[in-house]
Amino acid sequence: MALYNFKKITVVPSAKDFIDLTLSKTQRKTPTVIHKHYQIHRIRHFYMRKVKYTQQNYHDRLTQILTDFPKLDDIHPFYADLMNVLYDKDHYKLALGQINIAKNLIDNVAKDYVRLMKYGDSLYRCKQLKRAALGRMCTIIKRQKQSLEYLEQVDTPGILDHPLEDRNTIEMQAITALAHLRAAVLYVMDVSEQCGHSLEEQVELFRNIKPLFANKPLIIVANKCDVKRIAELPEESQKIFESFEAEGFSVIETSTLTEEGVIQVKTEACDRLLAHRVDTKMKGNKVNEVLNRLHLAMPTKRDNKAHYVRRSRSVTRKRKRDESETPKSVARSRSSSRTPRDVSGLRDEKMVKKVKTMAKKAQKKMNRLGRKGESDRHIFDLKPKHLLAGKRKSGKTQRR
Repeated sequence: MALYNFKKITVVPSAKDFIDLTLSKTQRKTPTVIHKHYQIHRIRHFYMRKVKYTQQNYHDRLTQILTDFPKLDDIHPFYADLMNVLYDKDHYKLALGQINIAKNLIDNVAKDYVRLMKYGDSLYRCKQLKRAALGRMCTIIKRQKQSLEYLEQVDTPGILDHPLEDRNTIEMQAITALAHLRAAVLYVMDVSEQCGHSLEEQVELFRNIKPLFANKPLIIVANKCDVKRIAELPEESQKIFESFEAEGFSVIETSTLTEEGVIQVKTEACDRLLAHRVDTKMKGNKVNEVLNRLHLAMPTKRDNKAHYVRRSRSVTRKRKRDESETPKSVARSRSSSRTPRDVSGLRDEKMVKKVKTMAKKAQKKMNRLGRKGESDRHIFDLKPKHLLAGKRKSGKTQRR
């Protein structure tokens, strides 16, 4: 399962904007002046270039759309379900499929018209073929109007107490998020009933969405204890919270105004989430695989004799010699043992001197070229005769 970043999805333009952007870019980025007296191969190349450039622009933009929008099989199940709620995955796949078909059609149109343009015998013929090619490409994009408008962005959810089949798209987003949540869940209840919903309605909502919290750490937070505490509620209301505790849920009284119980809720949520994750990992197959690889071997005694470690005499002598010598710095010992680069691989001083002389001679030409600029005129002969001999007088011409 691949990780996916939805923020990198680029804005999808409408069909009209798509065409306008592409054609205007073709006009700006390609030559615009051609004359009928030019050679025919130059005229053909001029219009071929426009067709190919337009086709490449359409191809790149459509490929970008297909790459940015994720494949539902490659993303997390939560996002797949969320996109199914928002888009209907069948329509989503159909829209991307239509975009892919349009890309292939545009490529084929450009290929066909470039082939025809090779046989154009005049400027007029080549121009008409170019117009037909661009027109067919624009028509293909116009037919994708609905597919381009279909790809839109997502909003943020909230839940109301409705039956599942009566909930709208925004509420279904929250249901999907809760179903795939991998964290501790805090269900906050207003004990004072100042939120506009009675305690029974809040409990009914909890019972409706309780199946979504299966196998997740859950804490019930009784908020606004500064206004009314659970002990001050009627006996029937107190039995509701007692039943929650009997089911194994933690009930914590808090007040966001006085911050009473807020730290306790955070600590309890972290402890329960950590314990839940450890328990989940211990139940998995990976733990058994790791434990099967581990083996602790404890040697057993063969007899009651004392056994000593024996060292060879050479190791003992070397250790004594190292202890008797004065210690040197590690950096110094390393640097002194390393052969200099300019002497490495040479037999004697004579060869070292010869190599340095050869290196200087090889560098002379590079030094001369390094002093010469691009616009400098280089005279290879120091005193060329045709520049320094002066005007020729009348006489013999044998010297020429």
